[in-house]
Amino acid sequence: MNSFNTPDYKNPDLHQEIAAIYTIVSRNLQPENWFDLVPEARAQMFAEIVTLLASQALPRNQKQQLLSLVECNVPACEVKNNLLANAL
Repeated sequence: MNSFNTPDYKNPDLHQEIAAIYTIVSRNLQPENWFDLVPEARAQMFAEIVTLLASQALPRNQKQQLLSLVECNVPACEVKNNLLANAL
């Protein structure tokens, strides 16, 4: 997964991988799916979100959509706890 931080962000395979991960994360952030995820899967989604937001291969509008999905669908305390855990 660390391949997202490589300088070769114009690589088409990287864009396909990012697009696939974005699709999965976006789907999992929907309320009807989010609350069915086990805590470990939720933590993994936050790790993926951090990776996607840091990726130069993900367009800005998709980053904004991810942030909006998190803001609207995930309890604030869960966001704070998981983002702090990913920062450490």
